Amino acid sequence: SVASFMIMGTAVLMVLGAFKINLAPLLASAGVAGVALGFGARNLVTDFLSGVFMILEDQYGVGDTIDAGVASGEVIEVGLRVTKL
Repeated sequence: SVASFMIMGTAVLMVLGAFKINLAPLLASAGVAGVALGFGARNLVTDFLSGVFMILEDQYGVGDTIDAGVASGEVIEVGLRVTKL
């Protein structure tokens, strides 16, 4: 889980610090990796949140006919990221 990963990561950093290893480059690299991961997951998070709002606001449901410009048809399935026509 995320909590155990955070605890293990903190423990590793504390052990490395106890051995007088410079942690600045390691932490900077982790920060850059976190930013890259955040930019990479941006579309996934946007699609997920859009799906949540579509479901909560009941914008359309299974059996409705929709026209989305290039695609139109009857809604077969509504998910958090994808709507199947």
